Amino acid sequence: MTRIRSAIARVPTSPVAVLFLLAPLVGELLSSSSPLPEFLIAWLPLATLYGCGALLIRETRVRWSLGWPAVFLLGAAYGIVEEGIVVRSFFDPLWEDLGLLAEYGRAGGVNWTWSHLLTLYHSAISIAVPILAVELMFPARRDESWIGRRGLLWCGIGLVGWMALGDAAFMNANAGQLLGAALVVAVLVWLAMRFGATDPVAVAVSPRPKRYFWLGFVTGFVTFVIPHWASETPNLHAVWPSVGITVVPALGLVLWDRWSSRGSAWTDTDRSAMLGGAIGWLALLVTLSGNPIAAPTSVASMIIWWRWHRSVAARPESEMVAA
Repeated sequence: MTRIRSAIARVPTSPVAVLFLLAPLVGELLSSSSPLPEFLIAWLPLATLYGCGALLIRETRVRWSLGWPAVFLLGAAYGIVEEGIVVRSFFDPLWEDLGLLAEYGRAGGVNWTWSHLLTLYHSAISIAVPILAVELMFPARRDESWIGRRGLLWCGIGLVGWMALGDAAFMNANAGQLLGAALVVAVLVWLAMRFGATDPVAVAVSPRPKRYFWLGFVTGFVTFVIPHWASETPNLHAVWPSVGITVVPALGLVLWDRWSSRGSAWTDTDRSAMLGGAIGWLALLVTLSGNPIAAPTSVASMIIWWRWHRSVAARPESEMVAA
């Protein structure tokens, strides 16, 4: 019992433990996909899926000296693993969260519009946001490797275990569907490794937190709303919202790259502001939904972020910029 208490006490000081537990909290609880009572029961199993994915991607970025564009590509690969290979909502016409997207954009046994949207969601919210948050919590260890070979092995085993669970717990997907998903994952990983390296040039730093907040907020909000708006618009072909939710995040990434000089002029205040925007649009939509359990959680998340953002902004300027 003493060992358990000691391990729990060390959690807040361990970036690995914090990221492992935070990733499912952001990906599932803040989106209201899992209501609080349900989430608390499933937190650790979900952490094996979300947390292991975030840890593997973060470790890949550090070990291969990759930039944030690579994180988004690897996060997209993770999204396909989760939604296409594990829970198979990409293929299931009866998936409970689909709504109008159960019919809109479905062809050849694939929920195309839903698949595209969820891939982007997991890339940004389930993977990039928790990694960014934890690196802000532990700025001195931002450029360090956090897990060794044994940790990598256990994370890999956790993800493989979830993939195996998919056959028993979720819709039966055919071999062609699973192979197609796996091939797209492989392409995304290759793109991240091939084109994800950064070569930032040191420039003068000028924090622009409001600009980054609205970049995160508007990019996320517009991307999420487009397919739902399109599904309610008569005679609008599903290819157009797919184009929209490709162009909007790409434009957001281009603006981030230009404003931050590929991250070299991206201060911790800027990072925290963009983090707030990235969860702010989600908190707004969940709050407007009127869910009596999820709405207070969303409001609380933004209050916590604001208090934390003020503390980040108060850090000495010399501590704000990461290499």
